Formats: sequence, C-alpha cells, structure tokens
Amino acid sequence: MKNIQLLTLIGTTLAGILHSTAAQAFTFSLNSSNSGSGIFSYDVTLAANETLNPGDPLALTGLAGVTNVTANSNPYSPASLDSFDDTSANFIASGTFTGSQVFANAISLNSFSPTGNINYSAFSSGTAGGSFAGITQGPVDATAVPFELSPDLGIFTIFGIVGLNYYRKKFKSQK
Repeated sequence: MKNIQLLTLIGTTLAGILHSTAAQAFTFSLNSSNSGSGIFSYDVTLAANETLNPGDPLALTGLAGVTNVTANSNPYSPASLDSFDDTSANFIASGTFTGSQVFANAISLNSFSPTGNINYSAFSSGTAGGSFAGITQGPVDATAVPFELSPDLGIFTIFGIVGLNYYRKKFKSQK
C-alpha cells in the first residue's frame, strides 16, 4: 500500500511540474468575445519589471477570417496598429509604458470564425527585455485537431493502470 501511495505522490508531482507554466512579463488575454457581432476584445498586461518602448513589436498570429483590427483608444492602448490580414495582426508600442499595468480592451478583432487557441508574441527592449510568447483564445479556422497525449495525461494514465492492477490483484487474493 505504501508503494502505491509513493507512486501516486510521484505521479502527481511530475504532472504538476510538467503542466505548470512560467509567469510572463507580457501577456495578451481574451477579455470578451461576441459570436453575434464577431468582436474579440483583448487585454494587454505588463508585469511590474517590464517596459514597452516606442516601436517594440507585438503580434497575434494563427487567426482566421479577420476583417478588421483596432487598437482602442478608450481609455488607451499601449500599441497602435501596424498591419493585419485575415490570419495575423501586428502592432507597435505607441509610447513608453513601465511597470505593472493592465490595458483592458486594448485591442479588438472582427471575425466570425469560431474561438480556439491563437498565438501572441512581443519583443520588449525594457529592463526584463527579450521576447515573450504564449497562447490565448481567438478566432481560428474550424479544422479538426488530432488527439494528442499530453505528458501529464500520460503519467496519470500509467499510474491509474498500475493502481487498478494493484487493487485487482488485492481483491482477487481475498477471494
């Protein structure tokens, strides 16, 4: 019984480590989407140790069916629109922004495509500096995605089979 508990603890710990994500100094996140109007609104979050300087690039990629993109000025956006097409939207930082800030509804996209995972990226010349990338929700092509076994799901499956086998043998020996 102690071996099973140890295996369960190890499996849970490994799954937690494999599934955790690092904190980003810069993120895009979907604030709201309206399938009726086709508007996707995004928040832009800047961490306490980060700075965006004029000209730093920001991008949303992996989109589908985008017909219009705006960098909202109400109340303000950290970026202005550089270019867009039906699969990507590119922005440049419009000023110097420093420290922990959330720019609510900073960017809006128009698309009647279904919601799915899209990519974002940014480059900052600020103090933390470097490139930032991640995944958020947005309009995507409605193509079916093949099943993929994630590492944490695989670990849970293996330890589940080991645990079921243990209890099957235990109940069989009691008869």
